Amino acid sequence: MHPLNKTLTFLGLAAAIICSGGLRASAAVNLELRPITQTANIGETLGYDLYALSTTGSDEFVSAMDVILTWDPALIRPEVGTDGMGAPQPEWDFDGLLYQASGINNRDMITGDIINDGAFMYTAAAPLGTPVAISPTGLKIVEFRFTARAMTSGTSIQIPAAFGQDQTRVFDGMNANTDIKGLLTGARMTVVPEPSGLLALATGAVSLLGLIRRPRV
Repeated sequence: MHPLNKTLTFLGLAAAIICSGGLRASAAVNLELRPITQTANIGETLGYDLYALSTTGSDEFVSAMDVILTWDPALIRPEVGTDGMGAPQPEWDFDGLLYQASGINNRDMITGDIINDGAFMYTAAAPLGTPVAISPTGLKIVEFRFTARAMTSGTSIQIPAAFGQDQTRVFDGMNANTDIKGLLTGARMTVVPEPSGLLALATGAVSLLGLIRRPRV
């Protein structure tokens, strides 16, 4: 092969490697919500663990992630005073709801709580130079906590790929600025009446049944 052709071939291969993120699969880590409590009474807490799972059959290394959650604010809200999160996991140097210019993580100016507008973006970052290993069986990233507000036979929390200008991303720990997110799986929930509400419903049903069965005079 002509020396010039060899050079062009090498440069083309190098460009292909760079564009493909070092010949890595782009969808190497799935995200999914796993219910801790899938059913709650009004006023009680619904818990969901966010898990990340490697799709490659071996550990994948992650430096950071941005994860968007969306929900129906009329039915549930992030638990007040916690930003809707449980105890921090030891793998992360930082995790929480950062200020975003887009407004997705707006807060109440008086209480400081995240505003229940149906969406927020969670961010987790590994210690500098020490990416977090994600196994095929999964790693718990964080627990999300929501308070049930109204009765529903079924609604869901979703992990969308994008919300406005914000994106859900999983950053490769070995190739800077490379998004390796794969499938995004949300979870469903059910909110039932409080026990007192159930008693009232039952009493009302019995009374109605009595009226229906009452003989005509």
